[in-house]
Amino acid sequence: LTMGLLTLQIVLFGLDHTQTAHLLDPEPIDRMQTGFVMLVATSSLLALYLPKARKLEKLLPPAIAVVCLLSAQIWAAFADGMHISQSVLAILVLVGSAIYLDATG
Repeated sequence: LTMGLLTLQIVLFGLDHTQTAHLLDPEPIDRMQTGFVMLVATSSLLALYLPKARKLEKLLPPAIAVVCLLSAQIWAAFADGMHISQSVLAILVLVGSAIYLDATG
């Protein structure tokens, strides 16, 4: 459930390309900072999930949720106004989690 909600939040963040008048000027957090918050939240969730994943009997549904979460994160990291390091970090999180799951069985 948590991975699904975080995926939804990342998708909504990635789709938000409107340039409307903001209530707060200057904005307290811009798109680039939001991208780093997205990476920290996803990494924290994976740090809690991955050690528990090897104990699960049915690994396929959570694995699909992780792939969807990381795919949405990579997609959002390639949006306008994002730093290239966010895209690289998003891809490294995907590769790192795949290597960890493969190494632990």
